Amino acid sequence: MKKLYILTSISGIGIFVLLFAFYFQTEKFTLDESTIRILGTSTLRDWETVSRDAEGEAELGIRNGNIHAINALTIRVPAESLKSGNRNMDRHTYDALNAEAHPHIIFFFKDVEQIAAVNGTMRINAIGDLTVAGVTKAITLTATGSITKSLVTFEGNHFLKMTDFNIEPPTALLGTVKADDEISIQFLVSFKPASEAL
Repeated sequence: MKKLYILTSISGIGIFVLLFAFYFQTEKFTLDESTIRILGTSTLRDWETVSRDAEGEAELGIRNGNIHAINALTIRVPAESLKSGNRNMDRHTYDALNAEAHPHIIFFFKDVEQIAAVNGTMRINAIGDLTVAGVTKAITLTATGSITKSLVTFEGNHFLKMTDFNIEPPTALLGTVKADDEISIQFLVSFKPASEAL
């Protein structure tokens, strides 16, 4: 009887472990589409530069059509993929980013503070390291997450100061035109299952 009780207990634990693993299973994703937009202002006018060539991968937990876990996520933006429509401005941007020595802007996910459903979408607060021009700073990103068919999309906006990354706000015309230190990074990134990329 005692042996039967032990076997029953072990079987029960095994079933629980299997159910737990199934319930919290994650899947690998690769970045499929992206729009990274950097916006700022200056004493002369507003400006923006855009990249649609980001690369990345993620490991996400999806359950009942919702994102319930983020185990890993990395996004790499080639610095010289940023385009403003003005070659002179692009050149100054690449110089400011020291693109030759540091060819990528990188966000590396570290932890999640919150994943909550709000009005039919997922609100996510994620902690990670942002590396710009070779300088790495810890940041907290707020994003909305949604799932359409097999695509998982994150969208958000983050403000930062160039000087936090040792970037001197660019000037022109003998210093009479100067960019404001604060910029906004808007991001829209969609991941697809890595199995679909094969």
